[in-house]
Amino acid sequence: MKRLGLSAGLTLLQMLSGAAMATGIDCAKDVSAFEKPTCVGPRRNQLDMRMAQAQARAAPTSGTDFTRLLKDFRLAVYRNDGAAIASMTRLPFLYEGIPRDRRGFLAIYPYLFDTGVRRCLTKAVPVAEDGAQVLFCRPYAFYFRPVNGAWRLVEFGADGEDMP
Repeated sequence: MKRLGLSAGLTLLQMLSGAAMATGIDCAKDVSAFEKPTCVGPRRNQLDMRMAQAQARAAPTSGTDFTRLLKDFRLAVYRNDGAAIASMTRLPFLYEGIPRDRRGFLAIYPYLFDTGVRRCLTKAVPVAEDGAQVLFCRPYAFYFRPVNGAWRLVEFGADGEDMP
């Protein structure tokens, strides 16, 4: 079985427990998030199928998908194309405690992506952090995560002191 992050593993375990209970399969109670439960009963194949489906949903999008997004994101940043960046962003996007839709994101874009930040974003090396890819460009850290099977800019943090 493929190893998943702790939160994905716990979600998978919860899904499996629900799948087993829904099908009437008797499974061992003490199962780690990374082990296949020991099950007995006529619906074992059904549980195996649900387990495979849960793993597929919990598995993160591949690194190549992030590489492709990063290339497109950097090109949009270089071109100062706020609309293209908005299309690569999970909306609503939280800025100053206010959720921003596409129109709102485009309004704050010049403040968040000033010349210095844009210059940095075209060269910043992504750092893996808790299932996210992070680009550090003072004074911000930009967080990318898989959303519905595609990598998106999901948030930023104004924390220049903790950046590499």
